[in-house]
Amino acid sequence: MGKFVACLSFLALSALAQDSVGLEDAAVLSTVVQSMCTGLVTHGESGYLVLSDRSEEVGNKEGRKEFDRGALASLINRNSVSHQLPSITLCPGVRVFKHDDIRAAIETFSADYFNDDFISNFRQAFPGSFGPTGMSLPGYADNCESALVVVSNAGGSFYYLLRKVEGKWSVEKTVYRSIA
Repeated sequence: MGKFVACLSFLALSALAQDSVGLEDAAVLSTVVQSMCTGLVTHGESGYLVLSDRSEEVGNKEGRKEFDRGALASLINRNSVSHQLPSITLCPGVRVFKHDDIRAAIETFSADYFNDDFISNFRQAFPGSFGPTGMSLPGYADNCESALVVVSNAGGSFYYLLRKVEGKWSVEKTVYRSIA
């Protein structure tokens, strides 16, 4: 835990360091989005995910034993409230929309994600979309060389474990957890 705290403590000291955190977050989240896009193409999906421009809140219920404890603690801590997502590299399969616009569209027809008509109604508001998607800010492991990101949709959550190798982030593992 000490290395991670030292890593983030150093980063918190200056505006330049804050930019470094934002750049690191953007690199991690861009890697996750590219992995999502590759998955959509691989499965022959046509359409797009509606991604909020704000981070997904993550609570203690997200605890998973198979993930690095430091990364999980960081994930929960950094996402206890929603934040503006950094600018990330997108693809045609993922489009970013203002959080308030997504909420307004959802509230016009249903706040119940389990309503049978939810996706149908959502697609009327966002034609051609698969549905709403939320993404957390990354949680970083103590060594700052691995990260954990949660991507949620109406059916469950994808946990992306990333590793930094030779200065570049890559997805090491993806775990899906269904809501049902």
